[in-house]
Amino acid sequence: MHSSASGKTRQSIGAVLLCLLLIIPGSSTYSRAGDEHKALTEKEKILHLLNRLGFGPRPGDIEKVTAMGLEAYIEQQLHPQEIPDPALEKRLSAFKTLTMTPQELAELYPNPNQQRRQREGAENNGEMMGESAEATREMQEARRQMRAGLQRIRFELSEAKIMRAVYSERHLQEVMSDFWMNHFNIFLAKGLDRVYTTDFEENVVRPLALGKFEDLLMATAKSPAMLYYLDNWISTAPAEVMEERVSELRSRLGSQRRQGRGGQGERALLRLLQRAKGLNENYARELMELHTLGVDGGYSQEDVIQVARCLTGWTISAPRQGGSFQFRPFLHEDGDKVVLGRRVRSQGIEEGEQVIRMLANHPSTARFISTKLVRRFVADDPPADLVDAASLTFERTGGDIREVLRTLFTHPHFFSPAVYQAKVKKPLELVASALRASGAEMKPARHLMRILAEMGEALYLCQEPTGYPDVASAWINTNSLLQRLNFALALASDRIPQIRVDLASAWPLFQQLGLPEPSAQQLQQTRSLLSQVGEEGNQRSDLRPARFPKQVIAAAFMLGSPQFQKR
Repeated sequence: MHSSASGKTRQSIGAVLLCLLLIIPGSSTYSRAGDEHKALTEKEKILHLLNRLGFGPRPGDIEKVTAMGLEAYIEQQLHPQEIPDPALEKRLSAFKTLTMTPQELAELYPNPNQQRRQREGAENNGEMMGESAEATREMQEARRQMRAGLQRIRFELSEAKIMRAVYSERHLQEVMSDFWMNHFNIFLAKGLDRVYTTDFEENVVRPLALGKFEDLLMATAKSPAMLYYLDNWISTAPAEVMEERVSELRSRLGSQRRQGRGGQGERALLRLLQRAKGLNENYARELMELHTLGVDGGYSQEDVIQVARCLTGWTISAPRQGGSFQFRPFLHEDGDKVVLGRRVRSQGIEEGEQVIRMLANHPSTARFISTKLVRRFVADDPPADLVDAASLTFERTGGDIREVLRTLFTHPHFFSPAVYQAKVKKPLELVASALRASGAEMKPARHLMRILAEMGEALYLCQEPTGYPDVASAWINTNSLLQRLNFALALASDRIPQIRVDLASAWPLFQQLGLPEPSAQQLQQTRSLLSQVGEEGNQRSDLRPARFPKQVIAAAFMLGSPQFQKR
C-alpha cells in the first residue's frame, strides 16, 4: 500500500513539474535566441566539449577548460592514462568485487545447480548425504547466496559506473567505456555472466577503449563473458563428428581405468563433449552484424556459417569455476573455410584469429564503427562527410580509435551550430550530468539504479545484443519525461538517499548553462499545484509546499528543462 502511494506521489510530482514546463513561455524547445546559424561562441564550444567528451560540467569546469584551451583539453582527454585520478580511485576502493577475479566470484557465489551435481556425485560414490530435508535447505540457502551474489555484483558495477561518470577526471574514457559496453553488450543476469561481467568491463573494455579496434575485438571475442552470452562456448563440430570423438574418448578412458589410471581433465572433456550440440551461429552472426560489418556490410548467411565454423572450439575452461578462455581442438571443426570470398586454411585457433583480424580491418567495419561514433558524439543523423572522414582515418590508421576520435573532434562539423545541444541525453547521461552540475556529494547510491531503470536504462540488464540505443527517439516519451522530472525534483530537494546537493554553489553554473529560470509568480503557481495534488491524493506529507522552497522548485525546473535534457 505504501509503495503504491509512493509511486502515485512520484507521478504526481512529475505531472506538476510537467505543467510548470508547459506554462513557461519558450521552455519547450531549445533556442540560441535567433543565432542558430551563427558560429558557436568560445563558451558554447567549451560547454559542447564538456557535454560530448564527458558527462557535462561540474562547478568550475568551464573555467578550467577556458584556462587550458580547447585543443589542450581534447588532447588531454585522448590520453586518459596520463590523467591522475586518485580521488576517484579512493571512492572505488569500497567496491570489493571490482578487483575480484571470475574464479573468486564463482567461489564466493557458487551456482546451486553445481552444488546439487556435486551431491549427486557424492551419492553415486556411496558417500553419506544426510536427510533429504537438510539437502533441500542447503539448496535453498545456495540459491539465496547466488541471488545475493548477483545483486551485489550488479550493485557494485552500477554504483562504480555512476561514480566514474560523476567524479572521474578521465571524462572521455568513461564515455567510451559506456559506448563499447553497449556496442559489445552482454547481459549480466544470464547464468555465468554474473561472474564474468566485471572482468569484461574492467579488464577488456575499459583498458582498450581508446586503442586499436582489432585489439578490442579480439579481446571481446576471447572473453568468457561474450563466449557465454552468445553461446559460442558450446559451438562445436557437427554432431556426427562429435559422436565419433566421444566414442574414441570413452574407449581411451575405459582403457585408462583398466590400467588403474585416468585423468580428471579428460573426464571433464568427455562431459563437455556429451553436451555438445553442434554448430551455434549466434556469436558469428552478431560479430558480423553488430560488432563489425553492420547489417548492410556485404556478408551472407553462408559467411555467418563459415565464421561460426572457424570459431568452433573457442570455449571456456571450467566455466562454472570462473575459468578463462580456452581453445579445445576436440571441439573444432577441421577443414578449410571460405569467409567473404577469402580462403581460411584449416589451422585450429588461428582460423578464428584470422577471421577476427579480417573483420576488424574491413572497409565496411571502418564505416560502421565510424557511423556509430559520429552518432554518439555529433548527431543522431550522422553527417555523411564526417562519416567519410572518420572512415578514412580508421582505414589509414588500422582502426586506431584515438585517431578516429581526434578526426571527429577537430572536424568543422563538430562545432557547427546545427549540432549544438542536438543530442538527447540517455538516462545515465542525464543522471550523471545533473549530479555533476549540482555539485552533488554522493556515497554508493543504489536508489539511482532504480531511477535509471524507471527511465529505461537498467544498467547491465539490457538483454538484446544491440545494447541501449543512442538516439532521441528511444528515450523520449511521456513516461520517460515524467521520470526525468521526478528525478530532477528529488535531486534538487535532497530526497535521494546518500546524495546531497549544494544549490547555492551550483546556481552560478545553472546560469552559465543558460537554463530557464521561472518567475516568482510561476513558482508560486507550482507550489499551489503541489499543495492541491497533495490534498487530493491525501499525500500532504510528501507534497506540502514547505518541503519545496522556491529555490528547490526553480532548480528542479532548470534540471528538468528541455535545455538540460540535451547535450
